[in-house]
Amino acid sequence: MPQAYAASPTPSTDSVPPRQWRQALALLALVIVSGAALAVALALGLADPPRAGSLAWETTSMDVSWPLDKDLGGNPRLWVLRAPVEAHAPPFTIEIEATVLNLESSAWGLWVETRHAEYLFLVGYEDYVSTGTMLDWRNFIHIRPDTNQLYLHIEQNGMTTFRVNGEIAWRGQLDLPDTPLWGLATFTNTRFDLRSARLYAP
Repeated sequence: MPQAYAASPTPSTDSVPPRQWRQALALLALVIVSGAALAVALALGLADPPRAGSLAWETTSMDVSWPLDKDLGGNPRLWVLRAPVEAHAPPFTIEIEATVLNLESSAWGLWVETRHAEYLFLVGYEDYVSTGTMLDWRNFIHIRPDTNQLYLHIEQNGMTTFRVNGEIAWRGQLDLPDTPLWGLATFTNTRFDLRSARLYAP
């Protein structure tokens, strides 16, 4: 004959002291509030890279004049276009976003004047980046198929950070004049659609 077993009593919440329940509920509330506060802070730009001061200038198209500063030659030719805004002494931050349609044969980016030559910060050829006074292409996996955001942050001592879509592509020291010029750099055959360009300065 099968042996009968007594059923185990079901745990009851009555066995949990009220103080522990209050502590558990307080902890849960703290987690929820902290998560909501972090989400709001991130939405307000907590994780964004630093900017040098406030917005000093902005445009959302190429309708404003970007005068040709220099033809650097090559095939296709590389032009540097001067920004239509007065130069600022460092620190300053440049953010620019643009769409390029012919990725396989194009390049675009930023340039800034140093005491010796124009320093280029370019993206192109679908997933490559180049930084320096001459073209030196290397793969950078964070480049998007068509629209990219470039970020250039120059500190007062010349320390410079270049980001592509939020990811650091280059960091180093530049020897800058007191009020360096800056602007766009683009190949002559690049089908370039500027979405926004912003300058932040104290």
